[in-house]
Amino acid sequence: MIQPRSTLDISPVRSCRHDDRRRTTTSPRRALVAAVICAVLLGPSLSAQDPYAVPEIRVSDLAKQPAGAGVVTRVRVVGVVTRQRLRTSLHVRTESGSVRADTTLPLAVVPGDRVEVVGTPTLDASSPFLADAVFRRIGTGPAPQPLAAALADLMGGNHDSELVLVEATFVSGETQRDEYAFLMQDDGAVFEARLPLPERAGAPTRLAPGARLRLTGICSVEAAADRRSRSFRLLLREASDIVDVVTAPLPPQAQPAQAPRWMWLVLGIAASAVGAFGWAYRATRSQEQTIRRQLASEASLKARFDDLFERSSEVLVIHDRRGRVSTLNRAGEQATGYSREEVRMLDPAWIFGQDYLDAITQLLEEGADSGGRSFKSELVPRKGPRIPVDVHARVLVSDGEIVGVTSIGRDLSERDRLETELRQAQKMEAVGRLATGIAHDFNNLITVLLGYSDELIDSVPQDSDWQRSAQEIRRAAERASGLTQQLLSFGRRHTAVHQTADLNLMVANMADLVRRLIGPEIRLDVVLAPDLRSVHADATQIGQVLMNLVVNARDAMPGGGTLHVETANVDLGADNLEVIPGPHVMLIVRDTGVGMSADVRKRMFEPFFTTKDTGQGTGLGLSMVQAIVRQSGGHVTIDSTPGEGSTFRVYFPKSHERVVLAPAAIAPPGTSAVKGEGVVLLAEDDPSVRRLVITELARRGFTVLDAGDGRAALELLQKHLDRVDVLVTDVVMPNMNGADLAKAAEKLRPGLKVLFISGHPERAGQGLARTGVTNLLMKPFTADVLAAKIKNLIQGTSIDQDSWGA
Repeated sequence: MIQPRSTLDISPVRSCRHDDRRRTTTSPRRALVAAVICAVLLGPSLSAQDPYAVPEIRVSDLAKQPAGAGVVTRVRVVGVVTRQRLRTSLHVRTESGSVRADTTLPLAVVPGDRVEVVGTPTLDASSPFLADAVFRRIGTGPAPQPLAAALADLMGGNHDSELVLVEATFVSGETQRDEYAFLMQDDGAVFEARLPLPERAGAPTRLAPGARLRLTGICSVEAAADRRSRSFRLLLREASDIVDVVTAPLPPQAQPAQAPRWMWLVLGIAASAVGAFGWAYRATRSQEQTIRRQLASEASLKARFDDLFERSSEVLVIHDRRGRVSTLNRAGEQATGYSREEVRMLDPAWIFGQDYLDAITQLLEEGADSGGRSFKSELVPRKGPRIPVDVHARVLVSDGEIVGVTSIGRDLSERDRLETELRQAQKMEAVGRLATGIAHDFNNLITVLLGYSDELIDSVPQDSDWQRSAQEIRRAAERASGLTQQLLSFGRRHTAVHQTADLNLMVANMADLVRRLIGPEIRLDVVLAPDLRSVHADATQIGQVLMNLVVNARDAMPGGGTLHVETANVDLGADNLEVIPGPHVMLIVRDTGVGMSADVRKRMFEPFFTTKDTGQGTGLGLSMVQAIVRQSGGHVTIDSTPGEGSTFRVYFPKSHERVVLAPAAIAPPGTSAVKGEGVVLLAEDDPSVRRLVITELARRGFTVLDAGDGRAALELLQKHLDRVDVLVTDVVMPNMNGADLAKAAEKLRPGLKVLFISGHPERAGQGLARTGVTNLLMKPFTADVLAAKIKNLIQGTSIDQDSWGA
């Protein structure tokens, strides 16, 4: 809604005094000249809808207006001001009655001014009034006289919002907030008259109960919900509205005097002058109203532009015809670090990139016919790195000539950051796919190395050079297997076997291994919490987490120190956004080493990032720790200061299941070979693995029938249907995979024992939901582990994979 401003009032100058309401006006000729000058200077402006262009309504019809009907209808009334409370309310007397208008407009009027009021008809608990009203002065006149009214009429709900004169007896008075309330009565009617508290001192001094007072004020009717009158209040403006009837009786009516004849001539001349003045005044007022509407429309458009300019999240810059910055919005100030006053005084080359300045210069040189231009550039802020922006610029034209250039810049920092993260994620996905792709062949090679090295260790003389060479070969194969597992864990393609486990038991079992790993220069402190909660995770992976943290701590203490390993029960609250709130189990690994700087802490979980020398680290240790912990539903944090060591805290969610103890582990290869008997049908597409399995199972007493793919194995099974005790098949094979082979074998011979082997972790469980993971053996494995698994399948027993996995 457009509201006129008092500062735009250019009506003929009037001076008003609040007490005697005297006025003086300038000549109509001067007012007319002033209006014409303003019209010439301001010129034409954009038009807007006139807020006063709404239908006029009679006050008596206000109560008939619908309330809360959806679309609010604005109405207009025209009348004379009887009272005004600045920025609060305005009381107007019209030909059809009086009305109250609620308004916050700061325009001051005096009783007697003729006004035009526009507002929304509203019905409250008392009476109809105009809400959210705007008004303007359209004329002047003498102060309105109060209407002498009987209390019975006022009690009946008549003369609402009217300036009335009543006479009643004073009963009592009291202060209520910022008003003084007079309790009055007469002929059984009781009402209140309220006077602003600052005017209380000027009221008559003889206000004892029973005093007869004459009051002039606005009647404010209070009505019940059924619209029947309940009472009324009299709103007084000043102390002079209260007159003591005893001390100040009504003045006698003066008798009109007989005017001489020459007086009529003077009156005729005065009437002509008044008529001429009225015509000039009406013309001046019409021009004044036109100018007011134009100024109001222009001010509204400017206010909307300023609001959009300041509230925009984009950087908005306006240049003059020389290319210098005229102004920029709040977003531009925040992006550059300069205020708009500073920018006006600076060389644009300090703030904008050269390509931006070249584009602005080219637009100015092309002239008014130049079109918009989009390009990429950068901002040079007062502090911090340069900000990449996407800019759209175009010229500003007035009367066919360029007056400047405006540009809109969008910050591309967040988009560039997201693109970088996407490229990094795609690179990591590619690495993960590469790790998965080579895992199958690599695990087959490691299986062959482990198998033949175990055979050499058993075959050559004890403590001979040949045996030591074979042991070195086996250790190299084990390191290769560990590296493969790290790559697969990093790529999140390792098949994890989650179960309920005791973290204390795992740490205690690995204590001796940790002591051998860190060496005698580092002291190991292990603190295990009693009654530690169980966790649901892959026990092998948790061991990898602990070993990687231990290796990281050892490398951080080259001169020795203390390694502290601790377990504890913790309860995490909702303030930790990285983990689901609730009970957790915490594993702490603390060292007294060199610590980490802030830059290193930011990148420590990045794959292939390492601070170690070339050849001393792969950069996958901590990234694998984070991947395993997140896969288990946990979270890892670090506290580290250069020179003061580092503390890793690993949080695992509490498991609500009981810990299941695994059976005792099978003896390591080379100590006592597993012996068995039975016919094994082997389906393996890798010739090296197939030859190894045939040789080692035959040495351990098994009879092996081998095939290079699923279809060949199925044909052998048909020929030896009654002899085969166990089907050992690779999961991923050409022609027919292991799952399809197992289904076909089940149809030929129901109840046939099946053992799946796989070196492809991403597809290891493909199609195996029917049998579960208890008959799945992941490569690399040793011959004894394979023989033990086959023996237990033939005998009808099973061994948990964690006990026999390599």
